[in-house]
Amino acid sequence: MDISYLDFSGANSASLAVLLHGYPSDAAGCWGGWLIPALVHAGFRVVAIDMPGCGCSPGVPLRTRSEHNLVSGGPADIVAALIDALVPAGTRAVLIGSDWGGGIALSMAHSRKHRHRVQSVVAVLPSYSEVEKDELTRIKSEVMVLWSKDDQFHNWAKWKPNLKKIPRATAYVAARCDEAAWSYKSRERAIVKFLTGVDYMPAAQQVVTAPTQIVTSTHGVKATARQAVVFRGEAANANTSASASGGGGDGNATTAVLGSVTQAGIERETRQAVQELIDAYHAGTLGAMMRAYAGNRTSAARCFSYLPVLSPSSLAKTSAAEWLRSLGIWTARAATASHLIAATNGAAPRYFAGRRVLTGLGLGTLLSFDDGQAGSRQLTPERPEGGLSAAEDGQRPEAVGTRRPRSPRPSERFSLVDVDGLGASRVRQRELLDLNQGHVLPIVKKGEGADGLGSATKRSGSESEVMYLEDGIRLDYASPLARAKMIQCALALGPIIETLVIDEPDGPTLDVSALDEARISAVVALREQLDITTFQRAPKDVGGRDGRARDRERYCGDDCARFATFGEGHCHTVTSTMCGFLYPWGEQLGFDTQYREDTGGHHQWLDVVLRPSMTGFVIDLYRADGYAKTHDGPPNHMLVTPAAVAYAGRNVDTSEYPCRQPRQLSARPVVVAVLEEGDVAENEAK
Repeated sequence: MDISYLDFSGANSASLAVLLHGYPSDAAGCWGGWLIPALVHAGFRVVAIDMPGCGCSPGVPLRTRSEHNLVSGGPADIVAALIDALVPAGTRAVLIGSDWGGGIALSMAHSRKHRHRVQSVVAVLPSYSEVEKDELTRIKSEVMVLWSKDDQFHNWAKWKPNLKKIPRATAYVAARCDEAAWSYKSRERAIVKFLTGVDYMPAAQQVVTAPTQIVTSTHGVKATARQAVVFRGEAANANTSASASGGGGDGNATTAVLGSVTQAGIERETRQAVQELIDAYHAGTLGAMMRAYAGNRTSAARCFSYLPVLSPSSLAKTSAAEWLRSLGIWTARAATASHLIAATNGAAPRYFAGRRVLTGLGLGTLLSFDDGQAGSRQLTPERPEGGLSAAEDGQRPEAVGTRRPRSPRPSERFSLVDVDGLGASRVRQRELLDLNQGHVLPIVKKGEGADGLGSATKRSGSESEVMYLEDGIRLDYASPLARAKMIQCALALGPIIETLVIDEPDGPTLDVSALDEARISAVVALREQLDITTFQRAPKDVGGRDGRARDRERYCGDDCARFATFGEGHCHTVTSTMCGFLYPWGEQLGFDTQYREDTGGHHQWLDVVLRPSMTGFVIDLYRADGYAKTHDGPPNHMLVTPAAVAYAGRNVDTSEYPCRQPRQLSARPVVVAVLEEGDVAENEAK
């Protein structure tokens, strides 16, 4: 397919911004009069594409309804092919779309097949409606939506509920298209600030009323004199008077200037704090710093309080790896490895013939999976190399204008599993998902704004995130100690994953053969950053039956960050602590996390399932410490065990095997992740 596009770049262009036009329009007509110069000046390489049949691109125009955005060979595939042709594999692009183009950008951002290519989205009056309920909640990139309420072709009241579904959304809303806020310059300024974090014009342009003065005329009559020439000092005094009297808006401009200066100062403090922590990590003194902070000795308090927050939300963003690189926490090579892992997993299914799965009857091999779309689907083994072709990526069929019959509920569907020792068995899909899907841990976002939909640019989202774990343990990722510990973990993970990058003439590629081994090494490395022991770690001559004793100095209450810094506990405590610091890295390293407990409630541990191989491993800190207590050898020798070994010959009625459904943590539910498009492998014959 031949596609025409406009290409603009400056001397120092680094990031790629792809501009998507509306319909009926083209690249020149939609973007020729604005935004491109501002983006180039901000350091972007700007590519404005002509869709087939539009502008200079030949071909038949594509259908523009939202249900056609993700069809095979449709607009999303065209944009993806262009990105892959312009930049190295794993590189993300900013998508900026107007009308139809905004809808394409949103579709790519939530699509499992394409979202690894999306760094962020700017949607101007997007023409978009959900094809599947709540699909917008799957967007992992930051999104900015620009809207003029009086636009007669784009109904704000109807579209506004969509904005609330996007996890990390920014709204820029003007009341009318003829007001200053909707001018090209105002929108350019808002978009560049959203993409770069830099406001290139922090002080808004002002029109100052000329100062006035009561004077006496030559005839002895009092008159009001208005100065024709206004000096800067007089204008400032006039602004102060107006602001004090409540009549002027210029005080807001002063606030904007001061706010910009303050923000710049905070960013400097953040970078300085990160560098201090990196230096302490490499010098081997970071553990002592953190223990001093946990012991209420505040020598590190200022440093830790300025550190950035690495939370499940911030690390789930598609731009997270690049953010870590910009802070100096990860190298460019580590960020590239994370991008390549996401690209590899983007086209890989979770369920395919030959995958080892858990059932209530025990461990088995998946033969067929009923996804509720077209009856029981006979699966084909996953391709060892190259992922799936475009025809195999799980794209939804095009709408045909008729109502589809109700799909059976998961409890009404059955999959076929070759259970070890029992042969082929029909297993309810609900049971299969409960035992094999990743878990969504209970996280409460604190400090959330209202709806983020004011007339000015506002961010919807939280000031902090708190994960609730077992026995009332909580991890507040915004606490200074948690910030420091998460960055310590990041510093340990970066050097491991950067070894996966292979330099090729056509750009970097991922060493898939070493992927699983590297991530197991990452799990072990992360465990080594957590200074937490179990009650069974004490020597036998230090009180307690079976050598168990409690170190009172390691008492941490319910603070998970303190447990990770200098803590002690039983299997619930150590599993919760490991989960709190491992779970946020699932998107960057490419694994699903499951919080496990046996049916009798006697023991807890973690499972991780590595993608795209979908090989499971048991992570058991308590048993690893117990083994180290009685055996010579590495302390984490028994930390990671293949699930195929750990669960062999067991079922839900035996110990050391997961119960059918995830248990609550601190009276809050652990949710099984929903199936996404592409999670189930398509039959090659279809």
